[in-house]
Amino acid sequence: MKTNSRRNSSVQQLILDCKTYLGDNFSQYELRNSFVILQEAKAKGFLGVDRLPSCCFADTVNVANQLLRICQSEELLSDSLKHSKTLYAYIALVSLNCIKSA
Repeated sequence: MKTNSRRNSSVQQLILDCKTYLGDNFSQYELRNSFVILQEAKAKGFLGVDRLPSCCFADTVNVANQLLRICQSEELLSDSLKHSKTLYAYIALVSLNCIKSA
């Protein structure tokens, strides 16, 4: 139970940090949409470090899979992933317990 409350607290902090970082460009709708898409993708087995990018996946799923690979290999985030969609996917992955927050 403590793990859930700690993760929820971590997710809430990530959301606050994201709002601060993005300012007026923050979108609660896009954040929620990322969560729903990744929740469904996780349930259907579409998330994983071994999943290659696919035009059949939503962009959010491709970004999330790239983040999972980056977290596993500890490589740096490429410039192509430095946008709000990546932040939303990261928060959703932490919320879904796919990765730990940094």
